[in-house]
Amino acid sequence: MKILTSKYILLFLVMATIYACSTTKKTISYQDIIPPNGVLIGDNLYMDKTEVSNINYKEYLHFLKTWYSDKSFYLKALPDTTVWVVLDTCLADLVSDYFRNPKYDEFPVVGISFTQAQNYTKWRQDRVLEMMLVQTKMIKKIFEIDNVFLCERYFSGGIQKFRPRDTTTFYLEYNIPSIEEWNVAIAYQDSLNHINGCKDHQTIWYKKDVDFCKLEVTPTTFVNWGCTTTQQNMVYNLLGNVSEWSSDGKTCTGGSFINKLDDIKSTTLRKETKPAAWLGFRNIAKWKKWKI
Repeated sequence: MKILTSKYILLFLVMATIYACSTTKKTISYQDIIPPNGVLIGDNLYMDKTEVSNINYKEYLHFLKTWYSDKSFYLKALPDTTVWVVLDTCLADLVSDYFRNPKYDEFPVVGISFTQAQNYTKWRQDRVLEMMLVQTKMIKKIFEIDNVFLCERYFSGGIQKFRPRDTTTFYLEYNIPSIEEWNVAIAYQDSLNHINGCKDHQTIWYKKDVDFCKLEVTPTTFVNWGCTTTQQNMVYNLLGNVSEWSSDGKTCTGGSFINKLDDIKSTTLRKETKPAAWLGFRNIAKWKKWKI
């Protein structure tokens, strides 16, 4: 009986050790969690792999319309779809189709002001932290109108009376990239050097003297388009497709379908203050500790 007991004690100790080791391995440091759609481009600096797409922005609008009784939040967030006809009258069909038709869901959202892009970015930051906390069962999903999860509410103890501990005060801070951060990401871009060899209709926009209206096709293309698709750590369309807002709110980066290939390669910055059909945005993210 003593021998049997000793065996069980030994077995218990072995199993406990294995469990402890496996638990330790499963405990992931916050720096090891990759943000959704993010690519690590520097020390604690992640950039979106793709531009914010129409479907991404539609999810944002659906949230505003569903979880806020004040509909002004939703109305103020709507993109300016008239930017297409402002660009050229031959693109009038895109005023009604580009953002609303599901076939354009994976195309970059355009017609977004800098302020709208900032508001989306803050909303995304809140949603990502909420998702992580719900998945780890630290909080329960909130399903109440006007009682939405906000980072500020969570860290002040206003979410389900949960007071964050020191180990749970890290969060992903989302922003619009600065010009300096955009330049860092260039090393991870899909190359324009082989753009004419890619079998994609987008390549025509970068040739000289192309009248895209006569071709009767959409001048933008999918957000995950790229000549090289085998590399995982790649930032798509950092150059070309649509230009993107930078954090100063008056400069856009990367060139777009209205620019020629040589211009995109030589000049990547352009001054702009208003929404445009050729202007979208993406986000960066950094892990930070909330100051309680």
